[in-house]
Amino acid sequence: MSTDEQFWKRYAARDSTEPFFALAPMYDVTDVAFRQLFVRYGKPDVMYTEFTSAEGIIHAVGREKIGHLLWREENETPLVAHLFSADPAAMRAAARVAAEKGFDGVDINMGCPVKNIQKQGCGAAMIRTPERACAVVNAAKAGVADAGRSIPVSVKTRIGYLREEIDTWIPAILSSQPAALAVHLRTKKEMSEVPAHWELMPRIVALRDAHAPETVIIGNGDVKSVDDGIEKARNYGCDGIMVGRGVFGNPWFFSRETKGRPPSVFARLTALREHLALYQMYFDGVKNYEIMKRHFSAYVRGFAGASSLRARLMNTHTLTDADEILATVLREWTSLS
Repeated sequence: MSTDEQFWKRYAARDSTEPFFALAPMYDVTDVAFRQLFVRYGKPDVMYTEFTSAEGIIHAVGREKIGHLLWREENETPLVAHLFSADPAAMRAAARVAAEKGFDGVDINMGCPVKNIQKQGCGAAMIRTPERACAVVNAAKAGVADAGRSIPVSVKTRIGYLREEIDTWIPAILSSQPAALAVHLRTKKEMSEVPAHWELMPRIVALRDAHAPETVIIGNGDVKSVDDGIEKARNYGCDGIMVGRGVFGNPWFFSRETKGRPPSVFARLTALREHLALYQMYFDGVKNYEIMKRHFSAYVRGFAGASSLRARLMNTHTLTDADEILATVLREWTSLS
C-alpha cells in the first residue's frame, strides 16, 4: 500500500477506543471558506469538498461555472474530492482531475435524495443500480491511476432506499472494495425525517467484515458532539464518525480544547465576521451572497437580542452590510465589558 493510500487506515488504526472524525460534504456549505474556519478553530481528521458533478468538472464550460467547488488550500489535508456521476467514463476523467489537483482522496456520492440528482441516475438512485455503482467506483480508481497516483476511492451512501435493502445494497457496494464507506443511517425514503438508525451499524460492520475487511466504516447521522460520536463508535463498532448539520454555526465542533463549544457569544459572532471575510475573499463575484445567509441563523441564536440581530442580518444585501452590523454590535459589547 502506497503512502497515498494510508490516511484512512492511519486514522482507523490510531486508537481502537476512539474514532476519527470527518466533516461531511454538503453542497453550498463545505466550500473552502467554511473549511478554513475549521482549520482555525477545530480541525477534523478528514474534510470533504462540496458535492461536485463529475460531468461538470471535466467539461470546459462546466469547469468555468463550477470549478470553485474544488478550490482548496494546502492546510486542509487530508481533503477528499466529493463527486457524483452515473457515467463510469465521466467519473474516471473527473477522478483523474481530482488526483492531478492534489486531493488526498476521491469520494463518490451514492446517497443524495434530491430528485434532480436521482433523475440523472446519481446519488441515492445508484442504490437501485448496484452493478453500475461498482463500475463507477472502479472507474474512479482507474482515473486516479491515470494520474499516476494511488489516492483512495471511497463512497458515501445510505442504508438503502428501504430499510430491508441493507443486506443487499451494502454487500453490493462493498464488493467494489472502497477504501472507506460512509453510511448515513437512514433510508432514501426517510430523508432526514426520522432518527438515524444507529442500531443497524453493527450489521453494517459485520457485512464489512464478511465482504471487504479492509474497508473503513464511517457512521453518519444525529451526532451531537465529539463525545456523542465517541460513544456511538464504541457502542456500535464503526471506525469513524461523520458530522454534517451538527457543525453549523460552530467551527469549534471538533475542538478538544473547547470541548466543541464556542467560548462565548462574542467569539461566535467574531467567527461569523471571519466567515464573511473568507467568503468575500474567495467568492466575491463567484457565488451569490444569499447563500451565506443560511449560516446566520446558526451563528446568531441562543442569546439575548439574537432574534433582532438575525433579522437585521437577513435583511442585508451585501457582505459589507452584514459585516458592518456585526462590527458595530461587537464594538458596543466591547465598550460595555
